[in-house]
Amino acid sequence: MKTLLTLLLFIPIITFGQIYGDHEVALIKDKDGFTLIRKSPDKNSSIVDTLFDGEFFQYVKTDRSDWYKTYKMWNTIGYVHKSRIQSLKSLRKETQYNLIDSIFDKEAILYKERLKSTTIGGNDIGRHHHEEKFTPILDIFIEYMCESYNDTLMRKFFDIMIVESGSADETPPTVLGFIYKCQPELVTKLINEYNNSVITNNFEFGKANIGIKK
Repeated sequence: MKTLLTLLLFIPIITFGQIYGDHEVALIKDKDGFTLIRKSPDKNSSIVDTLFDGEFFQYVKTDRSDWYKTYKMWNTIGYVHKSRIQSLKSLRKETQYNLIDSIFDKEAILYKERLKSTTIGGNDIGRHHHEEKFTPILDIFIEYMCESYNDTLMRKFFDIMIVESGSADETPPTVLGFIYKCQPELVTKLINEYNNSVITNNFEFGKANIGIKK
């Protein structure tokens, strides 16, 4: 199962046109605080799962129905009415910033707790947060930074890479490569300021991963 999750995380991320290809990442838009996933694109279809406020999920748009095919992170597949779906990319910039900022803060805290854990497999909460919140938000992070570079968020991202230096996850360095591609001077300036081998190595790996030779 762990190997499968690694592959699911790795394969789509390298393209970053959208982090999940044709799939978009979203939150629910429902005053009740939850939305039901139906087995078929019909309000009378059986319920297969539930999505709650703050939970990320993937969906695929369709022109043939008001019901979008929905994927609960790595789990349930079903249908949700489009009126209940809020794409992360459609959020206001201020809301995107606050979301990225809060997820980065929690990622750093939970990863440090995982390192301290003596149980086999570490902290499951931290692992789930990394797979279900941190990785999905990185697509929005790239777009945000390319449109309006933010030094505070970039420093938090660098700090996470340093804390997670023992991880085999290739996503953060690849993200760094993409942000460098659209903001070369600002990224280079911060890398020189940090003067940290973890950041430098991730930077070189990220550039190579997206085909930047210099």
